[in-house]
Amino acid sequence: MPHPTFRSLTLGALLATAVLPGAASAKQLAAPACPVQPTTQSFASFGDLADYALAPGGSFEGGAAGWTFTNAGVVAGNETLGLVPGTSSLKLGLSANGGAATATSPEFCVNADNPSFRFVSQTARAAKLGVSYSYRRASDAPDKVRAESTSTLLSAGPLWSPSAITPLATLLTSGNAQEAKYVRITFQLSAADVKAGGASVDDVLVDPYRRS
Repeated sequence: MPHPTFRSLTLGALLATAVLPGAASAKQLAAPACPVQPTTQSFASFGDLADYALAPGGSFEGGAAGWTFTNAGVVAGNETLGLVPGTSSLKLGLSANGGAATATSPEFCVNADNPSFRFVSQTARAAKLGVSYSYRRASDAPDKVRAESTSTLLSAGPLWSPSAITPLATLLTSGNAQEAKYVRITFQLSAADVKAGGASVDDVLVDPYRRS
């Protein structure tokens, strides 16, 4: 007859074996969460009462760490709408003869609770400012691009004005919508619009809550 201690250990091992697969499955089903960010109703004066958080470097203060630029960069002069205090903004078209301009954000976390983003911009004329974005899943390698959106062309003018609410939720249509994804936003301006005076962008803000 087995020793009581041996029998207890055997029973414990069997129970552990029975529980572990369920625990592993639960862990696999749990989607990584995006960190909570401080928010403000930045666009309330424009009738948008959603709470927004700054994208990384999205105020372009302190050098916009992590952003990459082509014929673009941070310059003196904040937006004049008073959304986010500061003294700097992004300029697309530092050189009129430098060709097309692009500025790409560092990665930031998005899931189904981050349905959109907005920003403010101005251009020397009614230019078409291109906005596109790419993403990878949390489980992907850091240099992997899972998908990239087609560039959306947004008309702007000589006065600082807010963009339309631009969706991020289209990135979440495949797989687990709650799974964290890492997004980069790219602003683009054609060489012709650069020659005409370029464009300025400021206050890139992400809505971190699900809309009803």
